Amino acid sequence: MPYRSTQQFNDALRSKPDVVLIMLGTNDAKTDNWDATAYSRDAKALIEEFASLPSKPIVHVFQPPPLYHDGFANMHQNMIQEVIPKLLCVAVERVGSDRVHCESGMFERLGGAQLACRRCMFATNHINDGCHPTDYGYEQLADAALAVLKADGLVSIEAAAGSSARLLLL
Repeated sequence: MPYRSTQQFNDALRSKPDVVLIMLGTNDAKTDNWDATAYSRDAKALIEEFASLPSKPIVHVFQPPPLYHDGFANMHQNMIQEVIPKLLCVAVERVGSDRVHCESGMFERLGGAQLACRRCMFATNHINDGCHPTDYGYEQLADAALAVLKADGLVSIEAAAGSSARLLLL
């Protein structure tokens, strides 16, 4: 995970978040990048790094959005739709913290395994590569994140405007 050596990553670790949302896997599913052992090890290490911060954040690990075009940019649907979600949930279990959760909401909001939200990925004047969401798709991602925060009792529409909670999105 090359971004772990970036300034942004180090800033994120120092940000004292109350909540961390992590979504990993799309670029990892490229043929040239894929290594299941390294992916599992690195995902667990990343999750542990955030879970063990002194601010004791709640960490939600989301599976990546579905890939609508198998083979786009040398990525494979079965990796994104089947293999990576299982590996992420195993990594979450291995962290062994009740503050760390494996989530499928973003995957489902963008059509899930049935690829049922074409509007999420395809639109007039959009790249239409089956990988990058449309504006509507990004709204669905935000709604999925908000649903998780609401379910945890961390956010309410009424309190959101005046909140001082620090949310970190990776």
